[in-house]
Amino acid sequence: MLLQSGVVRGAAVQRDRHLEKQPDWIFQFPNKHGIYPSLGHHYHFKMKVFLIDLPDPSPRWSRAQTRHFVAAAKTAAKLLEEKKTILCICVSGKERSRALAHAAAALAGEDASHIATPSNPALRATLARVRRAAARRA
Repeated sequence: MLLQSGVVRGAAVQRDRHLEKQPDWIFQFPNKHGIYPSLGHHYHFKMKVFLIDLPDPSPRWSRAQTRHFVAAAKTAAKLLEEKKTILCICVSGKERSRALAHAAAALAGEDASHIATPSNPALRATLARVRRAAARRA
């Protein structure tokens, strides 16, 4: 199962609902200061956390950062194929976590239509490349 959210006030309610489902893995991005925000009181020690040290792509990520993102998406896709529940989290829940959820779903052949796509042009371009690569492998 694929879940996605953020940690800021508006997204925290959704994050807590997702954490109550006790996902197997949490893929988390840091804030602009490089700090990983708290997961709140619903976090359970059995949940495994995969930290992705990538800032918002302003204006875009370097090649190395893009490779790091794709590697995280491949790890998440493998877990989806193993029927694990993963939760993708960034600060606002609008860009990086959405892009990761869609990339992992594309690589795993899963449906992510329940998650909005990111609006950031750099992330949309990265996501398009991942989707094309996944389609070639299928």
